[in-house]
Amino acid sequence: MQFAFTAREVVEMGRGERSRRFSRFDDDRIVDESMERTDTSHLNERTFPTLSGGEQARVSLARVLSQESPILLLDEPTAALDLSHQQMVMEIAREIAASGGAVMAILHDINLAAAWADRLALVDQGRIVSIGEPWTALDPELLSRVFDCPIAVARHPMRNCPLVLPMPKIDAHMGLAGRQ
Repeated sequence: MQFAFTAREVVEMGRGERSRRFSRFDDDRIVDESMERTDTSHLNERTFPTLSGGEQARVSLARVLSQESPILLLDEPTAALDLSHQQMVMEIAREIAASGGAVMAILHDINLAAAWADRLALVDQGRIVSIGEPWTALDPELLSRVFDCPIAVARHPMRNCPLVLPMPKIDAHMGLAGRQ
């Protein structure tokens, strides 16, 4: 989005139709809480185009949260974020799901998906090729075919979830065959 709205104004836009049913005080409180949850309160007066990609992503998430919807649809919500903010986004999604909401997220980071998802779907060229709990859906042979590289799946040492490990392709010309 290229416009001169402040970060706060962008989040306020998320209130939209709901703001007619709430007092201005309630709207302000909800916007404040949404910005606090996404670590964007300090960006209140900055114009949206001056924000970094990660800051824009977090302000956009705050806008979505300000809608107070029990359903959250996220498309690459962690793509422009540093590790701590990636974890923050996933924690927010988990909280919404734990409170009875529904969360569907598209993630290219398979390990992040495996660590946080109750169920996941593996998509190859627009088709779902596997769906289920992470340990079921992330079959190493299937992953290797989908991503056209050898893949191992190990147990994450801290989270007890699958850890997807791409392996180097054996390249006889470079002398890598058989190296461990």
